Amino acid sequence: MSSKVAAGLDAAALAGAKLLDGGTTDNRIINTATSYFNSHMASLRVHDVSLANFTVLIDRVNSTVTVNVDANMATTFGTVLGINAVNLKKSSTVNFKLRDVELALALDITGSMNDSNKLHDLKQAASDVLDTL
Repeated sequence: MSSKVAAGLDAAALAGAKLLDGGTTDNRIINTATSYFNSHMASLRVHDVSLANFTVLIDRVNSTVTVNVDANMATTFGTVLGINAVNLKKSSTVNFKLRDVELALALDITGSMNDSNKLHDLKQAASDVLDTL
């Protein structure tokens, strides 16, 4: 279960960090990260974990977002030893910086590409890549 909480924290930190560039307010970053974490945890439908003290820390100087949560997880076999729950402090930090990217496309335009509308599909795929970027 600890790895599922960590995955939720990772998703929250990534979602928040992606908003660092572009003048997004700290409140929006915090709300986005919180929403991602809550959605992730709700989708798991876990009942043996209680979460508390969820925090989002934003460091614009270093372009990082750190999310933290305290998780109290019920144990199954630990009860034999009198350990009913384990308390964990989990965190995730993401460093996000946009960088320039150079892209080269090598496209096959030989005669075999005229079969089955392949050349048209290739042009459409190349156009879709450029639109995405």
